[in-house]
Amino acid sequence: MLIHKAGRNLHYALSILLAVGLVPAFRFFGLPLRIEWASFFVTYWWALHFSRGSQPLVIYDVVLVPSSKASHGLRMEELSATHPGHHLLVQSATWPYSGVCSLMGLGTQSKMIPTKRASKLAVSKVSAAVAGICACAALLSFAAHAAQMGLPRDMLWQVVHNVCVPGQSQHHDPTPCLQVDLTGGTENGFAILRDPLAAVHFLLIPTARISGIESPIVRGPDATNYFSSAWEARTYIDETLHRVLPRDDVGLAINSAVGRSQDQLHIHLACIRADVLEAVHQNEERIGDRWSRLNVSLAGHDYMAMWLPGEQLGPSNPFALLAERTDAARDMSNWTLVLVGLTRPDGTRGFVLLANQADKQGDDLANGEELLDHACTIATTAKHVPGRTPDR
Repeated sequence: MLIHKAGRNLHYALSILLAVGLVPAFRFFGLPLRIEWASFFVTYWWALHFSRGSQPLVIYDVVLVPSSKASHGLRMEELSATHPGHHLLVQSATWPYSGVCSLMGLGTQSKMIPTKRASKLAVSKVSAAVAGICACAALLSFAAHAAQMGLPRDMLWQVVHNVCVPGQSQHHDPTPCLQVDLTGGTENGFAILRDPLAAVHFLLIPTARISGIESPIVRGPDATNYFSSAWEARTYIDETLHRVLPRDDVGLAINSAVGRSQDQLHIHLACIRADVLEAVHQNEERIGDRWSRLNVSLAGHDYMAMWLPGEQLGPSNPFALLAERTDAARDMSNWTLVLVGLTRPDGTRGFVLLANQADKQGDDLANGEELLDHACTIATTAKHVPGRTPDR
C-alpha cells in the first residue's frame, strides 16, 4: 500500500515537473511549440493502461515543418514535395510496431533555414530537446506502473469516443484506431484498435457505450453482431504477419466482468493457441449444435462448446446463443465467450463457440482471452492439426 501510494505521488510530481519544464526547454533552444492538450491527456492515460509489461511504451512524433500548413492537417508527403529537406520526423519507441499511433504530438513551426550549417544546428537543437523530453516521459512511464491499479476503467471508451470517432468523422483519420466503421451510425458502429504491446492482438470496440458481455444491448433481436464484425477484421492479422492464416488459426474472445480491466465492451482478436486448437479438433465429434461440456480442460479450465456451421457467422449472435442457457441468462457478467474457426475433416467450415463461467473459489475468472496467443506462434510452427488447411 505504501509503495502504491509512493508511486502515485512520484508519478504526479514528475508529471508536474515535465509540464513546468516543457515550455522553457523549447524556448531555451529557440523552438516554437504547440501542444494539443486534449489529445495528449486522453492518449497518455490510454498508454498507461496498456503499459502493463516491463517495457514502457514511449512513442513521440516531433515534426519540424517550414510553415503553418502542418497545423491544418497537411500530410508529411505533401510538405516534403513543397519544401524538400526541411522537415524532421523523430520517433522513439520501445515497441517495434511504432506505426500504430503517436501517444503525444508536439508540433513545432519554424521558418525555412537557408544554410546547411543552420539546418544542422536546428536539428541538433530539436534532438537535444526531444532527448530531454523523452527522458522525462520515460521516468513518468516507469513511475506510473506503481499507480496503475487506480486507473479508470473507461480508458478504451475515452480513446474511441473522444479520439477515434471524432478523427474519423471530421478528418477521415481514425488514429490511434486502425478503423472506425460508422456505416450504421454510432449506435451500431465499431472501432478496431491495436494493442501496442502485443505482436498480434487487436480489439473491436463498439462506438456506443456498452459495458460488456452482461449488457442486454448485445443480445437483443436487433442487436449488432459485434462478433461477426470482429471476425471480418481478422485480415489485420494477415497484414501484420504478411501472410494469410488458415481461418482455424484465428480466435475471438470476450472476458467476463470479473476477468476484464475495462468497462467498455471489447472483443479480443488474435491467433488461437495451438494446444487449444488441437484439443478442439480431437473432440470435435462431441461438439454439436447444442451446448455441451467438453471432456478436456482448456488452459486448465472447463468450457462448454457448440458448433456453428457456415463460412461466416451470419445471423448467429454468440451473445444471444449464450443467453439461451437459463443459468447464463441469470447473470451474463460471470461468463466468457471464445469463438474459434473450425474446418472439419470433410472440409465443412464453421465455428466452435466456447463458454466458461467464473468460479472465484476455483481461481477461474472466466478470462477467455487465455485461449488466445498474442505472439501467434501457431503461424510459425509446422505442427499438423487435423482439418487445418493452408489458407481460408
